[in-house]
Amino acid sequence: MLEVSPDDLLLEVGTGTGTGAFAWVAATRCRTVIALDASPLMLTYAARRAREEDLKNIVFRQEGFLTYEHEGEPVAAAVSQFALRVYSSVTSRLGDALIATDWQEGG
Repeated sequence: MLEVSPDDLLLEVGTGTGTGAFAWVAATRCRTVIALDASPLMLTYAARRAREEDLKNIVFRQEGFLTYEHEGEPVAAAVSQFALRVYSSVTSRLGDALIATDWQEGG
């Protein structure tokens, strides 16, 4: 587990892939958790479970790491357990496209 203090703000990207479990544990150790996921179904499940556990310091947002723009105070830490695995084929194709691109000198 990350070392966070009760005053910290934590960002979890892809909370639904872990069904919100990390966000729940983190919420007991820090002030606020921003839990992102692109799937509305996964967010609904995670938010329902958080309500059942009476965890009121988790902010659920339907966004992915490619679209999220943080506003407000800085986060103490950002965590992603499984989200990048979901995008591995996308990032692989992007990497292939970048390698095949003609770059100007110094680019």
